[in-house]
Amino acid sequence: MINRTLIKKPVPIRTIFFLTYLSKHTNFVPIIPHSAFRIINYLCPMKHHLLLIGTLCVLLGSFGCQKDDVPQKTIILIGEEKYVKELKDLITIDSLKTTFPSRFETLHQGLVPPDIEGEYLLDSLQLVYSNYAITENNSEIHLEISRQHNRVAAIRLFQGTVTSTDTAYIMGSGADNTFTLYFTEDKEIDFQGAHFNVKRFVVFSGNKTAQGLRNLKYGSIVLSSDYQLTPFVGPFTPGAYFIYRDADSISPNDAWFTQQPKGGNL
Repeated sequence: MINRTLIKKPVPIRTIFFLTYLSKHTNFVPIIPHSAFRIINYLCPMKHHLLLIGTLCVLLGSFGCQKDDVPQKTIILIGEEKYVKELKDLITIDSLKTTFPSRFETLHQGLVPPDIEGEYLLDSLQLVYSNYAITENNSEIHLEISRQHNRVAAIRLFQGTVTSTDTAYIMGSGADNTFTLYFTEDKEIDFQGAHFNVKRFVVFSGNKTAQGLRNLKYGSIVLSSDYQLTPFVGPFTPGAYFIYRDADSISPNDAWFTQQPKGGNL
């Protein structure tokens, strides 16, 4: 047993600051076993005891909080626990949960997708199938994929208007550079003199190459709309879906967003 009568002075404050300096400027990490607290009780009056413990707790807590430890490309809002593994979980119209994926056909699977970040021009899209009476091909589309972190990325899509989506999911295989990209977006529409909003499910699939995206397929479903007039006229009826393929097999690299004022933040 330690004889406290032999201890004339508490642990000097300078000793505590010396420990602080070591922990910040060296690899020294103060480790306090449970038994050490019993010794501290003998060595220190209560106020010094609390000060020492508080200082060491601050030191230990500071090791995991350095700014440089956070990767800049990490999307903080999305974690792997929130990853949506199947397209049908984003399709809120029950009758299309099976029908649409079977019509789309080309859905590349896999848990380790390739890096598909970049800007791409989709200018040769040809209509493959639609459950709505429409025959014309799609207009020019600009697609930007950024901040990819494992199986999550951010999207900007120009199709008449620009929409931004922070939560896009990716599956595929880095071994053969195949991918499927899928998400939902809120989009403003101007159609036949009416202005309204729709919520869409969107999916892309293809192969990532140095030249761009090859063998691309693109599909969308209108999930909901706030269009007020009846009867509803136009390809924006909830439940309407469209599937396209790239007619010339390549959607080349693009710089449309980069070249826009403010980097495409229109």
